[in-house]
Amino acid sequence: MYSAVIDPAPDHAAFALLEEGKVIALEYRPMRGRDAAALPDFILETLKANGVEFSSVKRWTVGSGPGSFTGLRLVAALVSAWCLGKEDVKCRCVPGAVALAGMLDLAPGEKAGAVYDGRNKEILYFGVVKTAAGDLAPTGETAVLNSEQAASFFAARPGEKLVVYSGEEEAVRKILPAGISLGSFAHADTALLASTAVQEFDNDLTKLVYIRPAVYTQN
Repeated sequence: MYSAVIDPAPDHAAFALLEEGKVIALEYRPMRGRDAAALPDFILETLKANGVEFSSVKRWTVGSGPGSFTGLRLVAALVSAWCLGKEDVKCRCVPGAVALAGMLDLAPGEKAGAVYDGRNKEILYFGVVKTAAGDLAPTGETAVLNSEQAASFFAARPGEKLVVYSGEEEAVRKILPAGISLGSFAHADTALLASTAVQEFDNDLTKLVYIRPAVYTQN
């Protein structure tokens, strides 16, 4: 059986294709602004290049964030449409932060934090823990932090491992307290989202991670 993952990272989309749990393709494409319009073709071309029919993919996992509201909803809507009405095709959301934390070497029971540039001189924090079974799972703890809040927040977590996308490292370090260790990676462990057991294939792609709620204004 073929399964696939689409994970919208801060500046790119990652696509992993697996056959019986083995990664056979892992590709990345810029996804800023109008770049997103090319996402469906990027997926279809990757499938074709690997000799896989689109209809052969029976499990779709969507990286649910944190990230751009627009990027997350775009990917979720795309996969929802692809799966609509197909009883033999299943989909689910798994936080992309799990894939980012997957780049760290964590012991069972150890917690870590994926951090993102929240703009507006803030960072976004998403907690992850390695379970006894070896999976990475959300702790349920999230936060939006400015530099003052970050100082007290991380003082209460001495030694906690943190991870960031390298493209956001400079902005995140401006908010983090001095001396905080930070793992930095260009890409996450995208394929991990396909194998994790922390979320069932429930066909619900509305469970997107919005650490900072969308803001609406009324005229």
